[in-house]
Amino acid sequence: MKYPGTAIGFLLTILASTLLAGYAAAVPPEGVGTVVDLEFSDLLGSGEYRTIDPARSEGLTLLVFWSSTCAPCLREIPVINRLRSEYAASSLLIVGLPQDERPERVIAICTRFGVNWPQHVESGGAMEKPSARRLGIVRTPSYALLDAAGRVTDLGFSDPERVLRDDLDR
Repeated sequence: MKYPGTAIGFLLTILASTLLAGYAAAVPPEGVGTVVDLEFSDLLGSGEYRTIDPARSEGLTLLVFWSSTCAPCLREIPVINRLRSEYAASSLLIVGLPQDERPERVIAICTRFGVNWPQHVESGGAMEKPSARRLGIVRTPSYALLDAAGRVTDLGFSDPERVLRDDLDR
């Protein structure tokens, strides 16, 4: 080899420009202040839901980004079930946004763990769902809190219990 670093340098240049091109073309996540208006039928069959609902003018919505293959997510399910029961009278809507590609897996896990909050399955691959991409969610479990107007007030946190206590127990 006459020029040992040339091939490696060339490959690194191509890799760097590919990554930078993808970064420049990506739409940046929106975040706090973004309005999230989801209207959906619960995958588990408990009815129709909307994150902006005049009937819940004082309520909050907790979005739960989770996956059936995520062990920390599965450990959080009893906590979310308890929070739903605890704050039922306060107009809190909890919406699961599973990042799974197969709805039947979501239904099986929800049945197994007694999930008592609606699930909205969006199209797209894992962590490529529209709501996750829009809000910049890159890991599960992750959460977003919306006010009654559907505006994100807190995003990407990992302790929904603390956040809800801060917002609802005032």
